[in-house]
Amino acid sequence: LERDRDTLALSVELDRATPDAAQPDLTMRQVLALYLLLEAPRRVGELARALNVAVSSASGLVDRLGAAGLVEREHGTTDRRLVVCRLTERGRQELDAFLQLGRLRLERVLARLSDEELRVVHQALDLLIAAARDAIAEQRAT
Repeated sequence: LERDRDTLALSVELDRATPDAAQPDLTMRQVLALYLLLEAPRRVGELARALNVAVSSASGLVDRLGAAGLVEREHGTTDRRLVVCRLTERGRQELDAFLQLGRLRLERVLARLSDEELRVVHQALDLLIAAARDAIAEQRAT
């Protein structure tokens, strides 16, 4: 819990210390939804499953993203009941700005590490990624 607090506090400080960076007004769930829609257009139910939320929550999320001009809903040409959500150009730009800001913050931190420290960080990330993949595979198997 202490490390979590430290990590969050550092994240806030990095936000404040990032010069001239427009802070996207997006929640993490909204960012994830935009990222999923960047991969491919999806129906609300598919988005809900991918985000692990109720369809009503995903629908509200799409409504808010749509009101902000980041996502649009398209009705099927043969079946008007089929509604597909897709990222708008503005949504693509907002997601790119969010990801770019994250890269900028990370680069500023990593630039302070030596080559040896960077190798250790890289190895630790490889271990975390492998462990996360194992945990996901294990959960899917049950």
